[in-house]
Amino acid sequence: MIAACRVTHVRLGGPRRLLRPAVVGVVAAASACFAFMTPATAVADGLGSMKLAQKPTPLLGDRVTARFPAAARTQPRGHSIMAAANPVEEETRVVVDAGDKRFVVMTYELFATSGKVFEKSVRKEVKQFFSSGAAYTVSSQKIGDFARALVMKPSKIDGTEGANLVMGAYLEHPDGTVQFTAFYANPEAVTKDAAGCTKLAEAILASFRVGSKQLQMEGGVQKLFAWQHTLHVDVPAGWILTTTPGPDFVVHRARQLAPFGEPAASLGIYLGGHPNAQYDQLGAETKRVETKGKLSGVETVWHSWTDASGLLRKETLATGAAPGDAGLALHVFMAGPTGADIAMMDALSATLRLTRK
Repeated sequence: MIAACRVTHVRLGGPRRLLRPAVVGVVAAASACFAFMTPATAVADGLGSMKLAQKPTPLLGDRVTARFPAAARTQPRGHSIMAAANPVEEETRVVVDAGDKRFVVMTYELFATSGKVFEKSVRKEVKQFFSSGAAYTVSSQKIGDFARALVMKPSKIDGTEGANLVMGAYLEHPDGTVQFTAFYANPEAVTKDAAGCTKLAEAILASFRVGSKQLQMEGGVQKLFAWQHTLHVDVPAGWILTTTPGPDFVVHRARQLAPFGEPAASLGIYLGGHPNAQYDQLGAETKRVETKGKLSGVETVWHSWTDASGLLRKETLATGAAPGDAGLALHVFMAGPTGADIAMMDALSATLRLTRK
C-alpha cells in the first residue's frame, strides 16, 4: 500500500520496491481505494449496460485518456489529514457507482520503459500476483495508438475482497514508457453483475488513447516549489520529477527510468516541519553506516544501509537549511540497486540549494 507522506509500494508476500508499483502492490493499494469511500447513488443499475461518454477523460495529467460512463467521476484515493493525495501524474482514480455496485479504474504511471523483454517481465509480475494458483490469462492486444497492450484477466472474478480485480492492462506508450490500468469491482458488483463488470472494463479499455502530455526528461537545473523558498537542483537527463504538496510539507521525487521489472534509482526531497526517517518507516533492522557531509551548505550526517530486498538506501535530515525558517527540515532519501546509482544521487543531492523567494 502507498504510505501517507513518502511513497513506498508494499508487495503482498514480497519485498518492498521504492517508487515502482508492480501489479501486486497496485492491487493492495486498490483495496484502500474502496475502503475510503461510500458508494453514491447512481442513475443506472447495470454496469454492462452503461454507455460511454463521447468526451474522453484525461488521466495521469493527460498522459493517456479514456472514455467513461457519464456517471463516472475522478476522485483521488483517501488519505490521512496529515498527508496529501498522490500527484495526478502518478495515479488517477475514476469511480463509477450503480446503486450498491462500485466499479473503480486505477491508472498508474510506472516510470519505466518497456525494455527488450517487456512481455516476459509482465508475465513474471502477473504470475507472482496469481501465485495462489488462480487461473488467469495474459494476451497481447492492440489498443488505440499504443504500441502494445498486455492484458491480464482472472478466469473468474474473486468477489470476496473489498476490491476485486476484473482485469488489468500494461500499456506500452509510443514514447517507450509503460502505464498500468486496473479495473476493480466491489463484492456487490461481482455477485450481482460479474458479466457486466467485465463488459464495462473491456469497453473502457478499448477507449484508451495516448494523451498530449509528454514526460519531461531533458534534465538540467530545475527550480522547484518549496513554500516560501525555491529549491534548486540539477537533475540528470532521463530522470522524471514529480511533486506532492501536503498541508504543511512538500515532497519532490526524482526517478530514473529503467526497463520494466528492473529496480531503478529514486531520490526524494522533503521540506517540512515533521520529517520521518525512511529507516524508521521501513522498519529496517540492518545496521546503518554514518558519514559526515553537507546539504544545501549545512553540515549533516548521512545514514546508509541495505534493505531486505537488496536495495541500497541512504538518507539525511538537515535542519537550518531553509534561510530564515529554522522550523523547516530538509530530508533527502535515496534508493538504488548499485553503488554507482547511489554515487550519482550523491552528486545530485550536492547540487541542492534552498533560496528564499
